[in-house]
Amino acid sequence: MKNILILSAGRRVSLMQAFRKEANSLGLLSTKVIAADANPSLSAACHLADESAKLPRADDASFLPELFNLCSSKNIELVIPTIDTELLVLARAREEFEKNGVALLVSDETLVTRCRDKRKTAELFAEIGVSIPKIYSPDDHPFPVFVKPIDGSSSKGLYIARTPEDLPQKVYSDENSIFCELIPSENYFEVTVDSYHDKQGLLKEFVPRLRIETRSGEVSKSKTIAGPFLTDLESALSRLKGARGCITSQFFVNRTSNKLIGIEINPRFGGGYPLSYFAGANFPRSILCEYFLEQQPAQCFEWKRDLLMLRYDKEVIVE
Repeated sequence: MKNILILSAGRRVSLMQAFRKEANSLGLLSTKVIAADANPSLSAACHLADESAKLPRADDASFLPELFNLCSSKNIELVIPTIDTELLVLARAREEFEKNGVALLVSDETLVTRCRDKRKTAELFAEIGVSIPKIYSPDDHPFPVFVKPIDGSSSKGLYIARTPEDLPQKVYSDENSIFCELIPSENYFEVTVDSYHDKQGLLKEFVPRLRIETRSGEVSKSKTIAGPFLTDLESALSRLKGARGCITSQFFVNRTSNKLIGIEINPRFGGGYPLSYFAGANFPRSILCEYFLEQQPAQCFEWKRDLLMLRYDKEVIVE
């Protein structure tokens, strides 16, 4: 029996169900999808998974030993991270787990490190041929300005300041703050891109999603979108060294020239991935074929255009 573990499962019910559905369709009928969380009793995905487990947070010293023990006791051979704070810990442990028959679906440590630090991400975008917003000194910047933390996640700690009064003083004293050019929405639209990279880091699939509306840092309304910018996207994503599994990237696209401006790269499944899945980018199937069936996933850039996703809350009632 080969089982799958989804870490920090939280509300990731759609992702969990996609893995379960694809495992069944591939004949992996005995495969279980196990959900882990720091507080399983308050996780919808943990209640709906085949099994659930409690794990400490990734910054806890006991995280890796307990993860290893869980994999051993539950026949888990594939681990899927879902939040940024897990990535570097797992990237450093990937080879050790691999020696024991457990695949951690995470990119190389170098890439994860560069993605976790927005300053290093800016250098990475330059290497793959994508422009970035101008970065200013805290002591010398124009207004309007966009401020974000170097290791931010889920839209936390972001400020759009049009006047000095819009910025709290603590931002200037925080060495983790980056002051950037504010990209005007009247000239650009924002896309999030889900891409799949195989064990060798080769780009196999990607789908751009127009960000229409977000809630608490996660997309709530989105639509798959195509255009002349796809060529530049494919070129850039193909040059991401050390990428493995699902990569979630954000770009601004110029409405006139279609030129890209890179914003961030998250080497994990993004919260809006279900839209790409329903559009035909079947990453769970590719992952299972590659890691469980030892089949090389085919390169496929065909997916449904203009597919709209409108998300809503659904209840899980627990006695």
